[in-house]
Amino acid sequence: MTIALHPTVHTGHSVSRLWRTSRVAEKGLTMIPVVGNMHDIQKGATLVVHEPAHREVTCLQGALWITHDGDPKDVVLDAGGHYKADRPTRMLIHALENARIRLA
Repeated sequence: MTIALHPTVHTGHSVSRLWRTSRVAEKGLTMIPVVGNMHDIQKGATLVVHEPAHREVTCLQGALWITHDGDPKDVVLDAGGHYKADRPTRMLIHALENARIRLA
């Protein structure tokens, strides 16, 4: 399992704008191995999970916007919220503010 951080997607845009920006900029992503299940994501950064089926995201601090490739349903989590991925398509986890998450 690998993830990628994309620090160039900024808040202040519509969800569709964030989606298009992340799709266009994908070639510039830096892939890093997942180490543990806790991740700190800076405001404006996007965590990309390529095989998210059955993974659970818990927002421990901050706020997140979560979406999947080809799915019009988006999820916004505040601290204490959680989301379980029920599909295998790539999942984007965007930090609306500095965030700490658990990805299980």
